[in-house]
Amino acid sequence: MIDACREAALPEPTFRQSGPSFVLTLRRSATGASPVLAPQVTPQVTPQVAPQVAPQVAPQVTPQVTPEVTPAVTPEVEKLLGVLKEELTRREIMQRLRLNDEKHFRENYQQQAVSLGLVEMTIPEKPNSRLQKYRLSAKGKAALATLKKGGKK
Repeated sequence: MIDACREAALPEPTFRQSGPSFVLTLRRSATGASPVLAPQVTPQVTPQVAPQVAPQVAPQVTPQVTPEVTPAVTPEVEKLLGVLKEELTRREIMQRLRLNDEKHFRENYQQQAVSLGLVEMTIPEKPNSRLQKYRLSAKGKAALATLKKGGKK
């Protein structure tokens, strides 16, 4: 494939894995001329190249993509998600979790959950408001459902 692109005076193709699929990208020449070879070669070469390239690409791409797709939910954040059935103040959440140390709660539960987008503030423009409450975001509800399916709390 690379040799065919070189012969046609095209930039080298790029290979990447997208989920379970393998993607081969052919680019037009720098002059903007439409290559005649690409539509003919791609269907023929992709089935041949994919099995060879996928095992090489997958170990490189998977670690880069996995954190973006599945955020790391710590046991603390998981517990926090489990008690947020409704909008609650920081104090109410701490009581339900039976925690006393505000700093520990803030750093290991609250800030982590908010930064992962699993929990949202009811008054985001005033994060220090005495009336501030927290609730599960759509992403948090989905994560909680996934955790429950996995046999966890």
